[in-house]
Amino acid sequence: MSPVINSPIGRQLVKAASFRSISSESPFWFGNLIHVYLELRLKVQDLEGAESIAKAKQALEYISKAADAAHLVCEQFNGQVLEIHGRTLHLGLTYDHDGEVESLTKEAVATLHVLLRRAYGSGGPESWRMAADHAPTLTVEGKGIHKDTSLVSLSPAANYPAKALGKKLVSWGELGARIQGNWGCVNLDALAASLNMEAVVATKSYGSGSLMDAVMEKRAKVVNFASAREIRDIEAKVSPLGDPGSIPSPTPENPFSCFGFVLSMDLDGFTKRVDVVSRGTPQEQMQLACDFLDIMDDAAEFARQRPEYFVQFPFAGDNAIFAVTASEIGEFGVLKKRVPIEIAVLWEQAMGAKARKAGFGGWGQSAAAGGTPHGNSKGNLHVGGIVLGERRFLVGIGQGMRYARQAFAHVDPGSDELAMSALDMADLHPRLSREFSECDSSNGGTSSYYRKATLQGLANGVAELGVGQQGLVEKLKSPAIQLTGTSVPHRPYLIRP
Repeated sequence: MSPVINSPIGRQLVKAASFRSISSESPFWFGNLIHVYLELRLKVQDLEGAESIAKAKQALEYISKAADAAHLVCEQFNGQVLEIHGRTLHLGLTYDHDGEVESLTKEAVATLHVLLRRAYGSGGPESWRMAADHAPTLTVEGKGIHKDTSLVSLSPAANYPAKALGKKLVSWGELGARIQGNWGCVNLDALAASLNMEAVVATKSYGSGSLMDAVMEKRAKVVNFASAREIRDIEAKVSPLGDPGSIPSPTPENPFSCFGFVLSMDLDGFTKRVDVVSRGTPQEQMQLACDFLDIMDDAAEFARQRPEYFVQFPFAGDNAIFAVTASEIGEFGVLKKRVPIEIAVLWEQAMGAKARKAGFGGWGQSAAAGGTPHGNSKGNLHVGGIVLGERRFLVGIGQGMRYARQAFAHVDPGSDELAMSALDMADLHPRLSREFSECDSSNGGTSSYYRKATLQGLANGVAELGVGQQGLVEKLKSPAIQLTGTSVPHRPYLIRP
């Protein structure tokens, strides 16, 4: 029987017996994890920021192959794929003591590198890079209305590798790792050669063949969405994922494509609080888990209250991600004038005080669509779901996803600020665009990619505009394409009003 930890606020958290047994029934675990982030170089403009469906499908195929390789590595090193966010995959590998971290990290990363080379052959991403760190980690089952199976890792070691990649501290074709407090980079090909990993992987048995051959057998199932409305209908009949063989065809089909404006909300002070708690008592760790579960619950409720064109993506650590969408470019033009700003203001009003009460600093925000889509485009946001083992992940492809995510590395909006892609400024209502000004880039000088505004200033602007155009938002049509025969729950949450 898994131990039950009583919360001071009345909630009970059931602690998983092991890292691999975390589930909705056993959602809490604290132990040693090596965090490995894999980032694919997807020819950013053509694939990660794809507008064409063909390019989005190609990007999803590359990501699913990386998911296959990552899943095999996790099986070999007692770990799990925690998250898949666009071209970035997050793996968690368990370890017993600090003395084995260096060898485990290098062996796992070299294995993943060799498997990726095998999976892609001569036709894949331009390159990839990895970053790793390790520490005791509080891991919590993700919360969402579609029975999400993602895992949220609350540890500085889970944050640092992602930030290192975002700040380009690791070159393509390299591993950047912090081991026993020392950060360093090594070439992935050289690392694999030094461990003779090509031969190790080729001779290591897996099933009826070798581990090298296993990566060519497709395991990641790409389940594509076709209608925001149809996916929301799943909420009433959601059920746990059954036998993987019951998933529809594993061959990628057309993803759900729409016009979308992406908003990203980053929990300020999260890393500092997690760092303190990671060295604290089990009760403090449990309280952090409770606080974060409450925040995820509140985020889902926030999404549930929005109209049906509103999409909630899975949390990326402490980062909540949403999109407001339209099925036609004309409707999207109307939506872009003020709705993203209204959502940002409403989020601050609904979630700002809750975050601060829980001991965090509030929310920094970003927003982006990536400019006006081409006139013949089927959409600027493409959404596909990857089912990997017993976990389900949502993958979003498009310029808005790219720019919204990168804002925190480029201009780092504070807890009272919204950063918006400069490409989208011309589409804003003039009253709202007045609130934005140029801002400094993390690389020095003035950013050419983003503008910033205070959330209070934007709230004032929204209040002055009133609700005169609110009716236009409510009349936006949901996409009319039909869902292609699956009732498997996924992580975006596409929600009824």
